[in-house]
Amino acid sequence: MQIKQLTDDQFYKWDQFVFDHNDATFFHRAGWKTVIEKSFGHPTYFFYVEENGQIQGILPLGHVKSRLFGNALISTPFSVYGGIVANGENAKRILEEKAIELASQLNVDYLEMRNIQSTNSRWTTKDLYVTFRKHIDTDPVKNFEAIPRKQRAMVKKGIKAGLSATIDEGVDRLYDAYSQSVHNLGTPVFPKNYFAAIPVIILLYPCIKLHLRKKECVSQISRHVLSDDYDAAALAKTTLYQICEQYSRRYNIPSLVDAIYHSDNILRHTVFTAFVLIVLILPINTTLQRLLALLFSYQIVIIISNASIIYRRLK
Repeated sequence: MQIKQLTDDQFYKWDQFVFDHNDATFFHRAGWKTVIEKSFGHPTYFFYVEENGQIQGILPLGHVKSRLFGNALISTPFSVYGGIVANGENAKRILEEKAIELASQLNVDYLEMRNIQSTNSRWTTKDLYVTFRKHIDTDPVKNFEAIPRKQRAMVKKGIKAGLSATIDEGVDRLYDAYSQSVHNLGTPVFPKNYFAAIPVIILLYPCIKLHLRKKECVSQISRHVLSDDYDAAALAKTTLYQICEQYSRRYNIPSLVDAIYHSDNILRHTVFTAFVLIVLILPINTTLQRLLALLFSYQIVIIISNASIIYRRLK
C-alpha cells in the first residue's frame, strides 16, 4: 500500500470512494480541501492509501493556526465530521501513523479526529456533541406522519399561519440569519464566501473535472444539482456543462464552467502587458494620450478574452 496526498486530478476518484463507503460523510468530500484553503486560508493535507490503483482509505486534514482557534491539526476543520475512513485495519493504521507524524512535524497542540464513532480506544474522546439522524422518506405524507403528535400539531399551526419554505438564489438571507444568531451567542462568524463556496465546490467541482474527460453525465454528483423532475433517461442525456449552467442560474452565481477556463485570465494579462509596452515605446506626447491608449488596449483585451470563452463554448 502507498500513501499519497490528494491532487486536483484525483478529486473524482476520492469522491467515488466516499460515495461507496458507508462510514464516509458529506464532510469527507474532496471539495472541502478547496473550501478550507480558499475561504479560510488554512493549509490542508488530504491523504489517501492506494493499492493496485484503488483507494483503500482516506483522511482529510486541515492545519488551523490562529489566536482564536489555537494550533491544531483537525479532520475536518469547520465541519461536523471527519476522521479516517478505510476498508481495512492496515489502511487505517497507515493513515493514523501519517497523521501523528504530520502533527509532530507541525508542532501542533493537538490532533483531532471528528469521527461519528470512536475508532481508537487509546485516544481521548469527548461527548460534548450529539448527533440526531432521521431517515427521510420519498413520500412527504409519511415524513409528516413520522413527526410526534404534539410536534405535528405545532407544524400544522405554522402551516395555517402561512409558514412556507423557499429556495433562495444566493446566500444573502441565509447569511444574515446565521450571522445574527451566531453573533448573539458570542460565537465567531464564518465568512460569507464560505457558505457560497460549499455548494459550488463540493457539488460541482468534481462535475467540472469529469467534464474534461467525458461529455455525458455519469456522476452521482449531478443528482444534487438537477431538480427532481429529471428522470434517469433525461439525466443520461444531460451534459455536465448544462448541469453547471443550470446551477449557476438557480443560485445567481458566476458560471462555474467559465471558471475552469481560467487560462483566459493569463491571456488577458499577457495581452494587456504587451499593449502597455507598446504604448510606452511609441512616441505618445501627452499623458492623456497614454491613458486613452491604455483604456483602449484594456477594452481590446476584454473583447479578445470574451471571444475566446465563446469560441470554447461553441467548440
